[in-house]
Amino acid sequence: MEGVIKSPATPRDESKRLQALHELGILDTPQEERFDRITRLVQATLGVPMSTISLVDSDRQWFKSRQNIDDSETPRDVSFCGHGILQAEIFEVSDASIDPRFSDNPLVTGSPHIRFYAGAPIATPDGHRIGMLCAISDEPRRLTERERLILRALADCVEAEINALEEKRLRTLLSHTQARTGKMLQAMPDIVLLIDQDGICLESNDHPDLLIPRSEIIGRRVSEALPPHLASQWQASFRQVLQQEGQVVFDYVLPLAKGPTYFEARLQWLNQNEVLALIRDVSVRKTSEDALTEQRRLTDSIQTAQSEFILANDHRLAFTALLADILALTNSEYGFIAE
Repeated sequence: MEGVIKSPATPRDESKRLQALHELGILDTPQEERFDRITRLVQATLGVPMSTISLVDSDRQWFKSRQNIDDSETPRDVSFCGHGILQAEIFEVSDASIDPRFSDNPLVTGSPHIRFYAGAPIATPDGHRIGMLCAISDEPRRLTERERLILRALADCVEAEINALEEKRLRTLLSHTQARTGKMLQAMPDIVLLIDQDGICLESNDHPDLLIPRSEIIGRRVSEALPPHLASQWQASFRQVLQQEGQVVFDYVLPLAKGPTYFEARLQWLNQNEVLALIRDVSVRKTSEDALTEQRRLTDSIQTAQSEFILANDHRLAFTALLADILALTNSEYGFIAE
């Protein structure tokens, strides 16, 4: 009776393991000398005819490097490496033809007629075992302790090369993220400041209303870039935000080259280490609000004067009240009403 091929079990971290493998972007890429050099060293130092760097995908094992192996991949359910990634130590099969897990395996009964297999796991920095560095022979044998150390050391070299790919990917991702964040900040109409718990600016957009250039404010306490009267108000509001873990809004005016400019500062607590500051030029709004206030005061004065002339027996009292309102509206010290 024919035996049944024993497929490898699924690792507990399978979904994260596959995610880590795919994020490397290494699957189905061309062979590279830096990896081929390692598999040739396995052949030479361990005296085996075949060697591979095998990456275990969801339904296949794919060879990033292979020596004396014709196929670029094989099904995962018949792979030795699928068993190997289940443990952190070297996985060794001295004679696959008599091992019940592999005796009926097509890689054993047919080409390449595997008898001996030894694989050292290859892991990502997060500890996910994504593949194996393999020493393979068509003759039974066992590794010596020295050979096991050599195989593990060479697997560490493979990990270093693969982790260099991950570092490059993360650097690229960081660069793209920073560029995207920079574009978003530049599109903001407000001054945007990210400030740490010590009041030091961590990030800022390059805004025309900054009192000093962006390159100078980053890494510096924001209060040091402000006029003294505003610095004290800023520090008090900043401490309040940190203590209350909330938001503080305050207005201030600065005498800029374009004239007196009104600003609204909104400080928002993000976490125990960071505060976000949004600073907006509200001069147009302020001017509109002042004009509306003046219009209301003028309307109230006219209505009051009309009432006084209608109800007062002495029009001089009505003129006196009207004059007082006019002086207040025009911020004048002296005035008169003449007939």
